[in-house]
Amino acid sequence: MSNAISGIPLGGFGTGYIRLGSDAIYRNVTINNNRSTYTRIPIAEHTYMAVRCSHQDTSVSRLLRPEHADLTHTCPHAAQAIDKDTMYWRGTYPRSSFSYKEKSFPVEMVWSNCAPIIPFDEETSSMPVILQGIRITNTSTKTQNVSILINWDNLSGITAKTHPGFAPVSGALIEMPKVNVPIPEDNYNPDEPTEPNSNETDRFNALIFGPHEQGDNDAFGQHCLAMRIQKGVRISVAPWDYNDPEQEEHFWTTFKEKGHLDELAPQASAPSAGAICASLTMAPGEKRNLRVAFSWYTPRITTGKKESS
Repeated sequence: MSNAISGIPLGGFGTGYIRLGSDAIYRNVTINNNRSTYTRIPIAEHTYMAVRCSHQDTSVSRLLRPEHADLTHTCPHAAQAIDKDTMYWRGTYPRSSFSYKEKSFPVEMVWSNCAPIIPFDEETSSMPVILQGIRITNTSTKTQNVSILINWDNLSGITAKTHPGFAPVSGALIEMPKVNVPIPEDNYNPDEPTEPNSNETDRFNALIFGPHEQGDNDAFGQHCLAMRIQKGVRISVAPWDYNDPEQEEHFWTTFKEKGHLDELAPQASAPSAGAICASLTMAPGEKRNLRVAFSWYTPRITTGKKESS
């Protein structure tokens, strides 16, 4: 890496972690039984957030991280990266928190990524999950159609040793199920107000990353990116391949022009990434919260001749 960046390791005890620091780049990924220096993934370049706002025929979008020398992949169609002076970071373990405020942009955002660490609660603190809370505030004087995009690298089956270029692994597919398992609200983000209870609060729209059957190396497992379904929020999901220039152009053009991913057809081959997008309409001064979780389960690890789960 070109510069040393401070960061917070996010993940339950003994489950591996992903380090997220002041540049909003996900680094040192060890969630695939790849804890050693030569197997950990140094950077997940295609894991990021973006925001789009539109009013009538005018729209504007931002990639929610500043440009950085460690980001080598360029796309002329991507949303404009934010200026580093418009983003503030606070790292207080087990949380990595950000805020974004730009004079010319119609919304302000605060988002927090948190490991499930609870003092004296060993079971919860050992869950392989990162919990994310996102607060959006419409600071403009106009009603805004707002879209929040979360894109995630498909890293199932990958380590720095087995796949130095981080190409998608054959058989590492992405599925799009509805997930009905609740995440406890009390352990999520105590600094943010909670949504009112309803029949929808325990349902999620999700992407599942991973093979249908156990792969041929210890890094194979299942990852899940899920967003809570709530009233007034339209959620769309799509697997796609950023190594294909046509797909990449279509992906960004669709998000920037439409504000959703419904027109992106699922890919037949193993995609390199999966995205989830929340679209909602916000009145002037309105605040909304979104709930997101990323979890992983990589059950097999072989040490010498011993295999354990």
